Amino acid sequence: MRNSSVMGRFATVAVVTTFLLLATTSITPTLGASLLKENSGNINQEKLAAIRELSKAAGAPQRDASINEEEICLTEGCLDAALDLLNAINMTVDPCKDFFQYSCGRWLTNNPVPPSASWWSRFNMLIYEINNVTQEILNEDPNDEDAKPINQVKDFYKSCIDIDAIEAVGLDPLVQIIEDFGGWQLVNPGVWNSTAFDWLKSAAEVRRRSLQSVIISTHVSADLKNTTKTVVYLDQPGFGLPRGVLIAPDNYTDLITTYENFIVEVATELGTSQTEAQLRTGARAIIDLEVELAKISSSDEARYDMGRIYNPYMLNEYQDITDGIDAQFSIAWKSYLDQVFSSSGVEIVESEPIVVNEVEYIRNLIPILKDAAPETVANYIVWRLVAGLVPDTNSAMRNITFKFQQALTGFNVPLTRDETCANAANAVFGMAIGVKYIEAVFDEDAKTEVNQMVENLRSIFKQMVEVADWMQNETKTAAIAKADAMRSFMAYPDWLKDKEAVEEFYEGLELGDSYFTSQLSLALYRMDKGLKGLREPTNRDEFWKFYPGVVNAAYSPELNSITFPAGILQPPFFGKLRPKSQNYGGIGVVIGHEITHGFDNRGSQFDKDGNFQNWWDNVTKVEYDRRGQCMSDQYSGFFAEAAGLHVNGDLTLGENIADNGGLRESYRAYQKYVEDNGEEGRLPGLEHLSPNQLFFIGYANIWCESMTPEELVSQLLTDPHSPAEFRVKGPVRNSADFAEAFSCPEDPDGMNPPAEDECTVCSRYCVNSSIDGSSESEQVRRPISGYD
Repeated sequence: MRNSSVMGRFATVAVVTTFLLLATTSITPTLGASLLKENSGNINQEKLAAIRELSKAAGAPQRDASINEEEICLTEGCLDAALDLLNAINMTVDPCKDFFQYSCGRWLTNNPVPPSASWWSRFNMLIYEINNVTQEILNEDPNDEDAKPINQVKDFYKSCIDIDAIEAVGLDPLVQIIEDFGGWQLVNPGVWNSTAFDWLKSAAEVRRRSLQSVIISTHVSADLKNTTKTVVYLDQPGFGLPRGVLIAPDNYTDLITTYENFIVEVATELGTSQTEAQLRTGARAIIDLEVELAKISSSDEARYDMGRIYNPYMLNEYQDITDGIDAQFSIAWKSYLDQVFSSSGVEIVESEPIVVNEVEYIRNLIPILKDAAPETVANYIVWRLVAGLVPDTNSAMRNITFKFQQALTGFNVPLTRDETCANAANAVFGMAIGVKYIEAVFDEDAKTEVNQMVENLRSIFKQMVEVADWMQNETKTAAIAKADAMRSFMAYPDWLKDKEAVEEFYEGLELGDSYFTSQLSLALYRMDKGLKGLREPTNRDEFWKFYPGVVNAAYSPELNSITFPAGILQPPFFGKLRPKSQNYGGIGVVIGHEITHGFDNRGSQFDKDGNFQNWWDNVTKVEYDRRGQCMSDQYSGFFAEAAGLHVNGDLTLGENIADNGGLRESYRAYQKYVEDNGEEGRLPGLEHLSPNQLFFIGYANIWCESMTPEELVSQLLTDPHSPAEFRVKGPVRNSADFAEAFSCPEDPDGMNPPAEDECTVCSRYCVNSSIDGSSESEQVRRPISGYD
């Protein structure tokens, strides 16, 4: 997730503001009508009064006379949930016309993007709170009783916030790194030696020493065809600008110019001997080369096809293949890998098994490199190295970097140094910090309760598969087996409470003698740690995608596992006292989202053991693809006015399938809870809303988000998640349950379009049928950023 620095606040009477903050930070909760009388003597009257005042100001309808007082939930958890929603909902909007504005309109008005952010959301508010806890942990004195990495991260953090020391070090370490690479012509053309330049070795060293991928990328990961072992991958690289900008530079001339200025200003700060005209000529040559490379690369959506990007070879076999492309230009693959692995302790052999992700990229790369001027290739490689390192140097370089980032994202002021350093600490030491985070603030009950919700959602998912009339029985059986085999990782790994295990996890990590050199040491440590896994079997039982303080969740297709770190197990996603409508609308949908990822356009290509293998019968697969195309076309029709761009339905398809499936599954799970426990009480100030309606509002509420136009453009070009507005509108437009809950009339432009305009990867009957297969009323019709 992204990070921000300032928490938006609702400007109203002080008591309501105070209660708003309580509602977003305290652990809150559910109680049905049967328990209301038991708690009636402990009602927080001051908070209730604030709710009534806020409800009146928001224009909430008066309570219907048919709703009795005992049907209203007045527990602390319900009061907090009511405050939370009242500060978000815009009751002047018709929920059947625009459910995003209805659910989030008030929140959007009172939570503009802070100056130090490019967007602000419910996720950011939690990140802000966790960052505060992290800073408190990092500012504590070292303790000999703690594991070594916990004390190391405190030292690292202190070196990061010591601006005077960073200024005193200056740019000398960066200059030394540049000299190690043979110099940079944009700074000192007389130093660079064309005869000694080896582009392949330089690209490998950038990868090894800074984690940056330039021209070519490589990493070690599970073999997609046999995930019990790991393999070396060769792949296309990342770029200094979004790929969508580089492949259409004429459409983004301002950003291209800003990128050119970035290169020129960095070279100038390094003390260049070149004139500005010479610098700009060199910078444009760098950009032109990067544009060429981007144009032969594949889009993210093209990379969802596992069959296209899984190309296994023996290293010597692939060497012969690429040597045959052009007899006058060879890429010595073993030399490249030897350099990347040189400090890892792993030896690459001539017959090393490899997987090439982008065969055509490498095929087309060879003539580009053959024809490119060596000095331009050298300048580009060193530029990408330098661009990744300058944020860790002096204030002048940080200011230059900020101007470039500002053009990309639209934020107006940089993060505070404390926030920047907390983020840097978490990037490497997240698990070590997590030890103290769990001790300080985590409620262990959340781990138990959300684990149970995972099982509830898993059960519902399997039942929905069983009644899906478009799936053949053999594929249903395989899908259910995959759901049963899906591992769940909750909150934090158990070994985090074992001091020796924590030290073993960070074995080999050492800091440098300055903040800059520490960053270099940590980059090399992280790279080598990943490479050392090449000869190790995949450990499926200890795989953790996130450290505890992350506000996110994820599915891993290679391991068929879902992960929910401690950071997301709090309001508005979950609270042990919150109404279940809010928990199922929050973390419940997140759980369903991650389960559904196992069956989206990428996850569906992997079997229950995480292996890339087709387990779909032909009839079901054809229908699945048709439904997926429907959803892709549907989302491509969504237009983001602030950016002037449509959503890319192909790029976002997997997340859209997960959003739609997660909402559907969690609503079914909530209905099962109500069936077993009775209907929940209504919320004070929102008595006109049923618990079913509150479920959907709770879902939409987690996507309340403000964003700069620049960030929105970047998201639409690069992010596999749809913008928040469409993560709300898309799934509810495809939901018969939503239309029934809000009694929405059919409206092609609203939230209940005609059946022919709806899309779902599940069938109409799967969506419109109850778990036992019986039909719902035909009056209503029809058949997830953030988290990953």
